[in-house]
Amino acid sequence: MQLAETVVAVSIFAMPLTVTVQMASLRQLSDQGQMTRQQQMNTVDTDRLALQGTWIQIKPSTCTMRTVVTMKNASIPLTVPAGIQRQLTYLKDGSPHESEGQAILASWTSSSNGELLRQRIYTPMGLGLCS
Repeated sequence: MQLAETVVAVSIFAMPLTVTVQMASLRQLSDQGQMTRQQQMNTVDTDRLALQGTWIQIKPSTCTMRTVVTMKNASIPLTVPAGIQRQLTYLKDGSPHESEGQAILASWTSSSNGELLRQRIYTPMGLGLCS
């Protein structure tokens, strides 16, 4: 009878311990995921600021769709940080357009899982490029 009592006591003691270890493991994985996401967001912010800095250096002119094309062309030499994908899309009347637009929709996604990290709409007027 003592062996049976010992087995029951050990199993009663071991179950909460196992659950505690599993919870700690899940919490650690969650923290690592949040750290990775925070690092990606920091990388996106750095890239976004570099992109804006490049656009702000464009000489102001009359605001036309050509100004938006100039903005997109000025961003071509900027390298995209590792782990991030940047997509610049022309917007014309609020819809994506292939060759021209009144604004640029900048989207940053994670290279690993395709998750959308950030989107911003930029216009020449908003960046002070219109004289």
